[in-house]
Amino acid sequence: MSHHRNHGPSDYNRAFAIGVALNVIYIVWLGRKFFKNRHRVVRVDQARFCMEFLCQGRFRGPQYTLNPVSRQEKETLTLPQRLSKIKKSRYSDAFNREHPRRFHLVMRHMTWTINGRIFRMQEVANDEKVRLNTLEVWEFINEGGGMGMMGGMNMPHPIHLHGKQFQVLERRGVMHEGYVDEGWKDTVLLMPGERIRILVKFGDYPGLFLYHCHNLEHEDMGMMRNYLIEGAPTAA
Repeated sequence: MSHHRNHGPSDYNRAFAIGVALNVIYIVWLGRKFFKNRHRVVRVDQARFCMEFLCQGRFRGPQYTLNPVSRQEKETLTLPQRLSKIKKSRYSDAFNREHPRRFHLVMRHMTWTINGRIFRMQEVANDEKVRLNTLEVWEFINEGGGMGMMGGMNMPHPIHLHGKQFQVLERRGVMHEGYVDEGWKDTVLLMPGERIRILVKFGDYPGLFLYHCHNLEHEDMGMMRNYLIEGAPTAA
């Protein structure tokens, strides 16, 4: 006749305590092995760690021993009035300023897409090919969740271009404040219902680059595409 014992809360608590104790022993061993020079590295107060973590379930962090100042600098540095000056590209120089490339961000069949497409390792559509050393206007449109089960799932999309920096030209569709669009960007945030135009120079190098939503879940679902810069670089 076999006897079966139900494991109560005390059994799990005991197992948890044993696991924590083993981890503490390992941390103490590491501390003795690697944290011998207390003037150069962070020193863990091992006794305090054990007492706080095991008895009180909390730990406020390591104790620090700081190096003494080895020398005093005599030079006094001041920041300039202007850190840098940005040489902006001109909208009038964009060859497609009258007909920007448009990228629609929308969910279809429970998958986030760009222009109805998802990521394929080497795939590049015709409207994702650009010429080297050209200046273009790109427009991203956050259309939201679309139709179906996930309809109405309107979410922000931070759009990121690999290999290039760009200028934000304008935003439309959503009235709000707080964005800092001045300067060079490689990522821009679109709120639901918003559209944005950017000005980007495809200089330096030809090749295959990525652009995608920088929300990890969205890019993992396929909200990422390639763009191809075609042409030969100019000889120096």
